[in-house]
Amino acid sequence: MTTAAIDQRLKTLDGFLHEKRPLSRYEQQCIHRQMDDLQHGHERGLHWEESEAVRVVEFAKLMRHWKGRQFRGKPFIPEPWQVELVLAPLFGWKRESQDSKHLVRRYNEGYEEVPRKNGKSFKSAVIATQGLLADAEQGPEVYSAASIKEQAGIVFKDCREIIAASPLVKHVNIKAHHIECPMNAGIMRAVSSDYNVLQGLGPSRVIIDELHAHKTSDTYDAIISGMGARESWLLFCITTAGHNRASICWERRQYAERILAGDFQDDTFFTYIAAADENDDFMDPDVWWKANPNLGVSVFRDFLEREAKQAQESAARENLFRRLHLNQWTEQSVRWIQMSEWDACKRDFSESDLLGKRCVAGLDLANTRDVNALVLLFPEDDGSYKLLPYFWIPEDAASKQAQSDKRLAMAYADEGWITTTRGNTSDFDGQITTDIANILSRFDVIDIAFDPWGPAPAVVQRLVNLGIGEELFVEYRQTIGNFAGPTKDFERLIAQRKMLHNGNPVLRFMASNVVVKEDANGNIRPDKGESANKIDGIVSAIMAYGQWTAREEEPVSIYETRGVLTL
Repeated sequence: MTTAAIDQRLKTLDGFLHEKRPLSRYEQQCIHRQMDDLQHGHERGLHWEESEAVRVVEFAKLMRHWKGRQFRGKPFIPEPWQVELVLAPLFGWKRESQDSKHLVRRYNEGYEEVPRKNGKSFKSAVIATQGLLADAEQGPEVYSAASIKEQAGIVFKDCREIIAASPLVKHVNIKAHHIECPMNAGIMRAVSSDYNVLQGLGPSRVIIDELHAHKTSDTYDAIISGMGARESWLLFCITTAGHNRASICWERRQYAERILAGDFQDDTFFTYIAAADENDDFMDPDVWWKANPNLGVSVFRDFLEREAKQAQESAARENLFRRLHLNQWTEQSVRWIQMSEWDACKRDFSESDLLGKRCVAGLDLANTRDVNALVLLFPEDDGSYKLLPYFWIPEDAASKQAQSDKRLAMAYADEGWITTTRGNTSDFDGQITTDIANILSRFDVIDIAFDPWGPAPAVVQRLVNLGIGEELFVEYRQTIGNFAGPTKDFERLIAQRKMLHNGNPVLRFMASNVVVKEDANGNIRPDKGESANKIDGIVSAIMAYGQWTAREEEPVSIYETRGVLTL
């Protein structure tokens, strides 16, 4: 490592900070982390090896494109951002092994998150192929892994075709489902998330493709545990943004963010993230450029413009555009409610402003350990409605749930937005029923819609025993017939700024989670099975609205409107 090499690399990195292309805060943090490492990494036992950084780039240039009329057969020339922000740092840094006391690769794990069509698969194929043919490991085992075998095969197929078209083909034996390297007894193949198969592997390098699609951490955990026998192993995860915040991908994303923010240091973990910032306008071409470092090379402005225009017309399309092309984590795969419209319905009111007023209640009770919701709907004279929600969750269940999604449960309980009850199951015999009775007694409740399945009938009987009128309770079965009209109306009222709320963050969280199920006739209803997280508050609100509209549509006796005629 020479001072001149360090100075030149610092100058190059500084150039990225001042180039024309706008950078997100994540990308800026990635660059600043590298610059700090170059200046102070030696204090932590890190060593920059310029020759290794150059070597991997030269190896990449031996690869040949195999797809696309424009590129097929041509050498792979990495873009400057791919060289300086990913390949060079990933391979150029070394550290002392605590066991052998000689230098080994610094990074054991890599996390790259960029939008679609920014060259993730090809670059990852280069990293995998280098692990098979040009790494220090003897008998390397290189795998491309994914949640399903077809996805895992994408990186493997890229590797196979790239090698077949390159000068490297003479060093390998290419088979239908694996590649052998006789000179170092190496092997490469694709694997999917079969935990038992993964447990028997001894990988030296693994590419996990589209980590956001992994529903559990089983694949990740099995691979990590199998790498323990390797001195210089590398697990490289590539992905676009996802939506499941209880996933291994979100966990790794948060870990990467904390490192980039400087919350703590992990010199073995590499990350590169290119994404639009949270409040960016998705229609702004500069934002497209910020999120897509390969704009104009493998992803094109005309395509993004077309997709963005379509996203303006549909909440679901906007959600997909943000996730796939701006690399923004969304709340779910198909968002029903646009959160900008939901937020525009916020008004400044509290329980005390509504005391004694006429309302309809929607009650959605969990069977054991889930969230219980009561939502009051207040019809206003101007055709709008106000929502007042209440939530309960067992204390033990809340603590466990908070580990996977801290926005819900304990965090909101501390702020008074959700009530925790003792134990690990819903306390229907005590606090929940008593609380509901006290709440209902403070308002002019004309109907209470409840789901007759599960614990609700028993709770209704207890409420009647506590003095709530039995005639107020109305069964509201969870059929698409009961929900279709009210669900569409609910969406329309939000768009018209007539379904009003007071900013309750638990209800907002649930609104952001809702996925709707559609039948062959275009009828929709909230789908708890497909929604990423809890939606009970929105279901309760729709039940309350549905019961109100059913009441409004009931035929009125002529004697109630004109009185009795005397002949």
